[in-house]
Amino acid sequence: MIAAPLVSIYFTVLILYSYRIHSVLAAYLRHRLEPAIAAAAGSDPMLEWEQFYSQNAVPGIRKTFFITGLWVVTVTTAGYLFTSSALNTVLVTFSPIVYFVACAVITWNFSQ
Repeated sequence: MIAAPLVSIYFTVLILYSYRIHSVLAAYLRHRLEPAIAAAAGSDPMLEWEQFYSQNAVPGIRKTFFITGLWVVTVTTAGYLFTSSALNTVLVTFSPIVYFVACAVITWNFSQ
């Protein structure tokens, strides 16, 4: 049970980092490449995909789903560990605190 939040943190960070990379790439396409392509082609910049998508995108819930899943796993595991009287060790006592801090940092860094 102590490892479950660690695995959740690891994969959530990988997924959210891929979201961050995607948003940087999309911004580069939207602000640098697509205007140059539209100017060279003599076409309307709104015909380019990222320009169109940024105006018509419906915000998804996937990113929120991953962050919520991270918190659910961490809180559920911490609740189990704190209520389990057989597992009263220093590791069990302090690991949920470390996981809560890690979840807060991840949520704050990737929610921007």
